[in-house]
Amino acid sequence: MSRHGSTVTAFGCFILAGSLTLILSIFTLLFPAMAASDTLMQTWWGPRPDSWLWPTVILGLTLLGLMLVRRGRSHVRIGFASLVTLVFSSFVLGMSAYLPCVGNDNPFLNSITYTLTLYLGVLEPGIFGPDVNGLCRGNIPLAIQLARFLSIAATFWAAVQAAGLLFRAQIDRLSSHFANDVDVIVGLTEDSIPLIRSLVHENQAARFLPAGRHRQLLHRIRHHRRRVVVITANADDPLALEAKSRGALIYPSDPLNIAAIRRVMLYRNHNVALHRFYAVGPQQSANIAACEAVESVLGGTRQSSEDPLSWPFVPRLTARFANPQAADEWRVAEIGTTHWFKDAITVDDATARHLVAAMGELPAGSSVLIAGDSALTLAVLDELAWNCWTATRLSGERSEPPTVVLIGTTADRTLRDWENHRAPCSSEVRVTAQTVEWEDACLQYVKLNPAPGAILLTDPPQIRTDAQASRVARLTGTRVIGLGRHADLQLGSPDAKPGQFTAFPPTLLGTRVEGSDVPEDSWTSLARFEHNLYLASAPANGRSARMAWPDDGKTRLDEFYRQDNLRQLRLLMANVSDRADWKWETVTANDIKCAVPDDLLTELAEAEHVRWLNYRLAAGWACPTGNTPLPQEPKERAIFFEEHKLNPNMRDWGTGAPYVRSGNGRSTLQTGANDSSAATQIAEWNKHIVRGLIDDLYHWGLGLQPADPSFRLTDVTTFQRTGIVRAEKLTTSWQTTTSHGDVLTAAAGDWKVIGADGQARPVSATAFPQSYVPDGSNYRRIGTVRGRRLSAAEEVASPEGTLHAAAGMWFLTDPNGDSWAVDHSYLVANYEALVAEKP
Repeated sequence: MSRHGSTVTAFGCFILAGSLTLILSIFTLLFPAMAASDTLMQTWWGPRPDSWLWPTVILGLTLLGLMLVRRGRSHVRIGFASLVTLVFSSFVLGMSAYLPCVGNDNPFLNSITYTLTLYLGVLEPGIFGPDVNGLCRGNIPLAIQLARFLSIAATFWAAVQAAGLLFRAQIDRLSSHFANDVDVIVGLTEDSIPLIRSLVHENQAARFLPAGRHRQLLHRIRHHRRRVVVITANADDPLALEAKSRGALIYPSDPLNIAAIRRVMLYRNHNVALHRFYAVGPQQSANIAACEAVESVLGGTRQSSEDPLSWPFVPRLTARFANPQAADEWRVAEIGTTHWFKDAITVDDATARHLVAAMGELPAGSSVLIAGDSALTLAVLDELAWNCWTATRLSGERSEPPTVVLIGTTADRTLRDWENHRAPCSSEVRVTAQTVEWEDACLQYVKLNPAPGAILLTDPPQIRTDAQASRVARLTGTRVIGLGRHADLQLGSPDAKPGQFTAFPPTLLGTRVEGSDVPEDSWTSLARFEHNLYLASAPANGRSARMAWPDDGKTRLDEFYRQDNLRQLRLLMANVSDRADWKWETVTANDIKCAVPDDLLTELAEAEHVRWLNYRLAAGWACPTGNTPLPQEPKERAIFFEEHKLNPNMRDWGTGAPYVRSGNGRSTLQTGANDSSAATQIAEWNKHIVRGLIDDLYHWGLGLQPADPSFRLTDVTTFQRTGIVRAEKLTTSWQTTTSHGDVLTAAAGDWKVIGADGQARPVSATAFPQSYVPDGSNYRRIGTVRGRRLSAAEEVASPEGTLHAAAGMWFLTDPNGDSWAVDHSYLVANYEALVAEKP
């Protein structure tokens, strides 16, 4: 049930309970004789309380309403709602009980007076009891007993609410100080209020999710105590009051005050309580300073000098930037820490994700028109490229990429700017530019081509924008998605419908990949992608580790495995940053990927296995022994392993010796049980994992580069062949024409090789076994070549024919002396540069 539905249902319960109480009270007053003869009515107003039907029904409805108000409290304050419920219930019950018993002397006024005294705990003597003559003689009826109890509860709750209002700041300070799991926001703006609302809603919704196998009682209690804290210098600011009404705690202090940050972000003075930190103020420099202040607190804790496994989770620090390019540079420059992530967020990047998400899934080979020359255009192109590349990686099948057409008065310049900084994953899209006015160009494009999948408007909205967009959508029958000019637009992710204009406001929020619209930092997004790759590599086998990462409000990947993915990525980055010979750098589609030396790959693989092993040892995992009775069916065995915290890979890196549980329940290394085959398998598997992570980071735009510039690429470089191809042996002669117009021929017995780009090339029978080895039903490229970039056009004599190479192409030669020429883009996609030795 949604929170809005919870609130509506809660009001229905309150109205039903109050109406039922009121109806019974009126019935008793109007028909006293009938009420006196009815056992159910005497339960409330008679002398014999021998049935609990009506009390149970009415109190049950009231409690249900309070629970639903608690769930949907973004719309109604639970304190006020519960106080009104207590006052109303006690007043109705008191009035209905007193009216028949006060006689004829101003009965209504006396009943009100006697009912009001109930709020002080006073029951008017001489009205009820065994010594009283008249209608109310006998035991005190249940109605007045319950009315007195509810009246005292209302008085007490009103005092608590008043104290809460008077000492609001002090209460928020104490709640912030004692919370051991907090999300902190610094910088109150109009953009940050939706972020606060989303954080509060996400934390509330997580309480209703089923607990995973690793979410023990202590962890659930901690999660229930997660708080959203806003640090602001002015607690009386209207935005601070609005954040308070949304459910956040307000901590009045300077955001750069180290002592205040320590009290909020540390639990019991030294345990890290910070989960996520957002510095989203309007000034970029202030946001960076806030992150640095948080770092000084985290780095000064006792835990910071200990093993990172002592941290309950990986904190993520996010600063708001105005310039996406500056955000990219800062993000890469701040990846050296071992314990936490630092990320940058911009309005352009967040808005681009919403615009692209609104398009939905595009058919293969479709086109997208992007009208606009703003910085948002570049962010949309980056988002499209990443989505296309990740979809290909997750599906394992290469589909025809979409065609993107930039339309605007300076579209050619925008395209050049993007090509200079685009990430390697951008090879999945084809982008062209048309330097014309967008409205007429869209109409003309649809006349000459099939209707595009969508039209995106990325320029800031103007007065005519809505009318123009609606007109284009109506005339072309295409989905038009862009920025609206109305300030009251609500952010959402509806499916844009053909022939309609869907508008979004600029935003900092995400696209509900987690069941909420809290913006996801870049590193969490990468960790989620790696987890989804893991799921795509093998079918589900019943393990909660193979549960999908996104949270749809019904299922949730266990926090144990979420943190495992984050720690894996964190360790890889930190280990490279600690080295003096290699470092992380921003790479573009024009940069050639450097091959990772085997010694570095082995070192990173060992560090990853040790981290993975220690993380599970700390959680009580062990290796199954030969005495462990295991189910025969694979799925049941996987579930059995997880339920009993067993994993066959819980072994030492070098020896392969298992870690088994001892008598005290702890896992210890079993000496004298070395297994060289298991050690080799573990080493190869971890190398595969690390190699895949490095490759994915490279396509995202973060590559491993030698730290010393003298080790960089030279004019003549050795390259390592990479990639998987399809190949078939020719039984007849065959020829093909290259994109440059050269004719290549192959004889019977030669090979036809089809690369990842779908292009077919001939390879001689003698060269094929030296360059390709079987890999399942396909072939893997092996070997090295020497490359030289051409400064002028040349003719290259290859075994398959003469090639006309233009300036900028690469002249490659294999160890046998055979040569050929390739485009720079082909070289980037299919070769890795071996780091050159110092001259």
